[in-house]
Amino acid sequence: MEIEVRNFTNMDDSKIYKILEWRNHPIVRQFSNNQNEITINEHKAFVEKLSENKSREYYFVNLQSKNNGGGVIHFNNITSDEAEIGLYKDLKSNMHKVGEILMDLILIIAKEKGLKKLKLDVLKNNGRALVLYGRYNFRIKNEDDQSYFMEKELHS
Repeated sequence: MEIEVRNFTNMDDSKIYKILEWRNHPIVRQFSNNQNEITINEHKAFVEKLSENKSREYYFVNLQSKNNGGGVIHFNNITSDEAEIGLYKDLKSNMHKVGEILMDLILIIAKEKGLKKLKLDVLKNNGRALVLYGRYNFRIKNEDDQSYFMEKELHS
C-alpha cells in the first residue's frame, strides 16, 4: 500500500473538497471541538491561514489502496519540543487500522521535528479514540466534565 502525506497548504481543490467531506461527516463532527458543519468557504479560509501560522500543521493522508481509506493528522501549538495533536479518518472507508496508521505517521513526523512530548484532548464519550490513544501509551494528565487531556513522552 502506498501512503500519500500532503500538507494542507500544498493541495489541489479535489483534496480540499475530500477533506471537507470527511470533516463534515456527522460522527467526525460529534467528536470534534467544533461540531458545526463547515462550509467550503470557511474550509478554504482555514487552509489559507495555515500558511501564515507556523505553529499549526495539517496533513492530508491518502492510503492508496483498493478501499481508498485516509484521514487527516494535525499538530497545533507547535513549540521546539512539544505539540498538540489530533486526527480523524474517512468514515466511509471500510479499511481497517486507519487510526493506527495515522498515529504512526504522527509519531514519525513528531520525531522528525525533534518533539519530546505530544498532547491531545479527547471527549470522554469517544471510546474508540481512547482505546487507540491508550495503545500508544498516552496517559490522562487532567480532565474536565467532557474531556480527558492526555500526554505522551517521546524518546529518541
